[in-house]
Amino acid sequence: MTYRECPNCGTMREFRFLTGEEKDEVRGLTGEGNVDNYIRCAHKGCVRYQRSRNAGVGGDLPERFR
Repeated sequence: MTYRECPNCGTMREFRFLTGEEKDEVRGLTGEGNVDNYIRCAHKGCVRYQRSRNAGVGGDLPERFR
């Protein structure tokens, strides 16, 4: 886990690697085959995912992941 700025939360938050189900969803959302470089905000209720080295590339997982 690592700390990054979360655009959704508006502050520094802990991020974690995606689970298998989250990886499948992010593949569908981004069209990328390899999403191992994506992380997710670990703050309760936040659905933000982003690239580990580029917070500008990312988005929100669907509500069912909240």
